[in-house]
Amino acid sequence: QASTGSAFTALGAAGSGSAAGAVIKLQTAETSNVDGDYIGRIEFSAPLDASGSDAILTGASIHAEAEENFSATNNSTGLVFSTGTTTVPIERMRINQDGNVGIGTAAPAASIHSVGGNILLADGEADDAVKQGRIGSEHYDIDQEPFYYLYSIIQSDNNQINIGGGTSSGNAATAIKFYTAANNTTTTGTVSMVLDANSRISLSNNAGGAG
Repeated sequence: QASTGSAFTALGAAGSGSAAGAVIKLQTAETSNVDGDYIGRIEFSAPLDASGSDAILTGASIHAEAEENFSATNNSTGLVFSTGTTTVPIERMRINQDGNVGIGTAAPAASIHSVGGNILLADGEADDAVKQGRIGSEHYDIDQEPFYYLYSIIQSDNNQINIGGGTSSGNAATAIKFYTAANNTTTTGTVSMVLDANSRISLSNNAGGAG
């Protein structure tokens, strides 16, 4: 390992796999770690900034946090990313013990869980240029292109969303089903309309007798 000026270099042992590469360890001396305890933290700051006040506060940090009480069979830990503007860093993103990513939430309940904002998808940021976004799933056969069920394309005179296909980058839907429920606590729901691969629309009978 070496430290020269503003650079720090850690040189690991020769080898392959997990035996190779450098290791930097941030460890706690606490002997009884409980939910919420910090295991280690990296902070970023500009302590010599002449502006003083907020300018010299920690601007961002990354820390490992115990997400449950530790025991002989449990070391559940999350990784927290925080940034600041005029205050000490505030948690913005977390990878929890299960690998779920939370943006704006400390308790992500899905693989990606975003709270308090919008999600933008685009294949570029250039001005006055066509942009596209896709949301999909991996195909049953991993040798096939994925299945994109939502595809947006933004052109100079057109904002278009395609449902079920429309892009050569992925496979299209063979059927689109619409589900509804009698209340907001019903899981799955009931099929109310189906659009099949032959452009036929099937409507389920409703309480009024129309079908």
